[in-house]
Amino acid sequence: MEARVAKLEADMDHVKKGVDRLIAGTDDIKKSLGDIKVTLAGIDERTKPLPTKWDVFLILVATLGVLATVITIAARFLAK
Repeated sequence: MEARVAKLEADMDHVKKGVDRLIAGTDDIKKSLGDIKVTLAGIDERTKPLPTKWDVFLILVATLGVLATVITIAARFLAK
């Protein structure tokens, strides 16, 4: 009986060491996630002033509209 208890205690020591390593690994992961959050916040701040896809699309459509109007007006004046 005493030998079985000693074996269980030894096994529990291994389990406790394993749990301690997992906790230490979790702390490292938390630190890494904090670093990632800071990096993403910096990227977000740098990209806020950039135009979105819709901004670029609308500018392109407006430019093409103005260009088509100018070409149409020029064609009418040159046709006379």
